[in-house]
Amino acid sequence: MATNPTSAAKQQSLEQVIIKNYDLFKTQAAKLNNAAIDKFLEDEADRIMVAPASTKTDFTCCHPGGLVEHSLRVLQNMAKLRNAYGLQDTVSANDLILAALFHDIGKIGTDTKSYYVDNDSQWHRDKLGILYNVADRFQHVPPTQISLWWLSSKLNVELDIDVWYAVSTINNTNKRDDQVTQGEPWLAVILQQAVKAACIQGKGKTQVQPIQ
Repeated sequence: MATNPTSAAKQQSLEQVIIKNYDLFKTQAAKLNNAAIDKFLEDEADRIMVAPASTKTDFTCCHPGGLVEHSLRVLQNMAKLRNAYGLQDTVSANDLILAALFHDIGKIGTDTKSYYVDNDSQWHRDKLGILYNVADRFQHVPPTQISLWWLSSKLNVELDIDVWYAVSTINNTNKRDDQVTQGEPWLAVILQQAVKAACIQGKGKTQVQPIQ
């Protein structure tokens, strides 16, 4: 069967976008000057590069390359918020990069099991846009907790308490979107706001978008 040149070119283009986004992800992560993180991004490149950011097309970045795309948007949004709020002396560049790029890294799963699996139900895929399911092993495990496991247990990154708090509170469903807890670290505030904005920016996208 002859290959459709237009389809082949489009697929190649999407693959190129995925690779370029991941190169940008690694470039930003390299600013942390952490050899363990750099090695992790090389060792797990095949998984991280193509991981989606959600299960359903109505959500954010539900497509191969979605996790990296979403995380880069969060980084961009956090950087803008840091400048807008005048937090350059309050939120360090390292903490910002670490929280933005790795708050959702648990969506690749652990070193032995993937967090998302392809949805085998064509009806759910076509009618409801549910392209992925959370693996049974992780039904009650928020991805942010796996992110903290990767960073602290596997990569031995010494996390500042503000980073730990910021990442761990992303999945706080008891908190209103507009609610800021008194005394809450600014890193957590801008991470929450940046994630919310990134989810809107990536909502309903069916294929990976280039991040500049």
